[in-house]
Order: sequence, then structure tokens, then C-alpha cells
Amino acid sequence: MNSTPKVLANPLSRGVAFLALATLAGASFAQVKAKPAAPAAAAAPEQKYKTNVKGPADAPIKVVEFADFMCPGCRAASGALREYFSQQGGDINLTFKNFPLEKTCNPGIGQSVHNGACELALGAICASELGVFWAYHDRIFSRAWEVASRQDVIDNGVAVGMNKAKLEACLASPEAKSKLALQIKEGFETVVQVTPTLVVNGKKLNATNEFSAAVEAERKRLAAAPAPAPAPAKK
Repeated sequence: MNSTPKVLANPLSRGVAFLALATLAGASFAQVKAKPAAPAAAAAPEQKYKTNVKGPADAPIKVVEFADFMCPGCRAASGALREYFSQQGGDINLTFKNFPLEKTCNPGIGQSVHNGACELALGAICASELGVFWAYHDRIFSRAWEVASRQDVIDNGVAVGMNKAKLEACLASPEAKSKLALQIKEGFETVVQVTPTLVVNGKKLNATNEFSAAVEAERKRLAAAPAPAPAPAKK
């Protein structure tokens, strides 16, 4: 189910490129709705997994994007975010997290929306493990997908520099599936109901067109915050 899209950003000081690219995306920039999670069973032991961060790891403004590689709105957002972040300084970063709208790997949604979204998401997990996440991310989002297969993942993974044997082994591994499941779990904990969903410093945005204003509000808040007190001198 698609909702009528709006542009991602208002023309604020650092958001002009974001606005322009989102405007060009036009009506294709829709968010896709997902059914909220059913009541969760007992929480599994917390595990660590790699995230995919663009920008300084210690940036004070942290943006998280939950997205599906087959979602048209996510495809438009990927280009807008890429352009936006190319013009930013060191105070902001972006973390991508998978939230594929397919029951094969995301049983918490009501029904599958995209056939093959789980395969593309698993490919992203392996791209992260093999050190070429953003190249894979950009290549997959460079085209519209009606359906995707394991072979599509392998072909595109090899095209961005992944070793075929290592990629195939990763795709078949329980570890990769577990890491994808953890990102999906985090999406439900964040109450992701549409893709893409953007979170700025822990605050989930109601719509993508709030993004630029939310970032600028965080910049103002951080600038107005009192400086931390100096550490006491050692005796």
C-alpha cells in the first residue's frame, strides 16, 4: 500500500540538494506501509552486528534509515540522502538498516509486498561483511526491482568487487541470516510502519519531508547546549 509522497526536505541551509533531488523523484517517492509487529516473545540474547555508517562514527547527529531495497520510495530516498550527505560536514552520520517487506525473513509483517526483498537485504549483510556495503547499496538502488533472486544478488555482488565464493558462503550462512534478523527486530522495536523510515538522534520522523527540519533542529539544540564541565585537575 503506497501513500502519496512529499519531498524529503525544506530548502534549509544544508538541505537544498536534498530538496532538489527529492523533487525530481516526484510521485515515485512513496513510503510503503508495513504491519506493526505482533506481541513479541521473550527477547533473545542481545548480539552485536555490523552497521553501515556513512560519515564520522562519533558525529553528534546520528541518522538511521530503515529501508527495503525494492521499495520505490526507498530508492528515491537513497539518491536524495547520498546527495545530501555529500554536502555535510563532520557533525552528522547515516546508518542504513534493512527492513525488507517480505515474510520469508520478516514474518512480523502482515503479507509480503516485495518478492526477493529478503535476498537483496541478505546481500547487503554480506556486502557489509566483505567491505563493499555502500557500493552494493548504490548499485541495487540504481534500478527498479519487480522481483529479485539469489542469482541477482550474486551477479551484482561480484560486479561491485565481492569474491563470488565468499559471497555464496556468506549468503548460505546462519550468521548472515541472524544479523539480518537482528536489524529487522530493531525495526519493530523502533515501530517501523512505512519504508523508508528515518530516525534522527533517536526520534522517529512521522514523514520523510520532516528530515531536513529535524536535522537543523538538532544542530540548534546542540549549539545551545552548555559545554560540559572540565574534568577536575588531578592532585
